[in-house]
Amino acid sequence: MKLPAKFGSIVCDYQDQFRIGFMLGLLLLVFTVLSFPFIEPGTAAYAIIRIDLILVLFLIVATGGAHWCCIRYRQQGGEFSTS
Repeated sequence: MKLPAKFGSIVCDYQDQFRIGFMLGLLLLVFTVLSFPFIEPGTAAYAIIRIDLILVLFLIVATGGAHWCCIRYRQQGGEFSTS
């Protein structure tokens, strides 16, 4: 199944923003991981930092995946392929 070319061109117009979002996610991941040793397990702050870690990882996967799809879209000459 192929997605319409117009969809790909609209999404890939934001490729620079996906790259910035990915880098921001990596920066937030570093800050989150560095703060783990300073928080005691079982506290409310520990629960919040675990939720933050999940959200940051989701941001990295979503923006990285969208950026990667745009790279493939441009390499394939403007056609999205779901297979």
